[in-house]
This record gives sequence, C-alpha cells and structure tokens, in this order.
Amino acid sequence: EKNLRVERERERSLELYNERKKAMLGDQLFLAATGASVVWGFGDAHAVAAFAVGSVAAFLYLFLLQREVDALGGGPLDKLRKGPPPLMIAVLLMAILTKYRAILPIIPGLLGFSTYKLATIAQAFSPLGEEES
Repeated sequence: EKNLRVERERERSLELYNERKKAMLGDQLFLAATGASVVWGFGDAHAVAAFAVGSVAAFLYLFLLQREVDALGGGPLDKLRKGPPPLMIAVLLMAILTKYRAILPIIPGLLGFSTYKLATIAQAFSPLGEEES
C-alpha cells in the first residue's frame, strides 16, 4: 500500500517535471519570437539576425542543460548523457558573433541568448501543476 502510493507520487512528480521542461522550452521560443519582433522594431535586419542566432543558441543551450540535469538522476551507463556540454553552445555563439561581427552585432546576439535565462525565471511564476483531489 505504502510502496504503491510512493510509486504513484514519484510518477506524478516525473510527469510534472517533464511538463515543466516542455513549458520552459516553449517559453524560450515565445520570448525569442517576441524579442525578435521588438528588435525588428528598433533595429535593422543585421540586429534581428544576430538576435535570432542568439535565440537558437539559447534554445540548444537550454535543451542540453535539461539533458544534463536528467543525467544527474543516475541509472545505467547506457543512459548517461552523451553529447557536448551546454557551455560549448555559449562558446560557439561567441565564436560566431565575433567572426561575423560585421553582419551580426554582438549585443543583439547576447540579448537573444539571454532568452534562456528569462524562460528559466518565468518558471518561478508559473503554477506547478494541477492539485490532485
């Protein structure tokens, strides 16, 4: 009885966690689209392109960060995280922005990358899930 209840709570927690991960990625995409619209209103096509590159990097960074957190749960060696560390995305973004600085301004690119942090902060203000009755 007690083990069954604990297992149900564990499954529900995993469901909520997976929903939260999807919501965070969705928030990041929404913030990226909104931010690109704002940059379009105040900047030129180069600034929008840089913001878009930064936003794509932010999405990849957030996705890889979620995979890294998932790997912390342990498990068989086959299930451990395989792939680049999330920090490599930030390094790659800076390399791209500095190499193509004539057409991709750095500030809009970094603002686009910051959408991952805004999406993370937004999760603090969203409800945790439906309460079971």
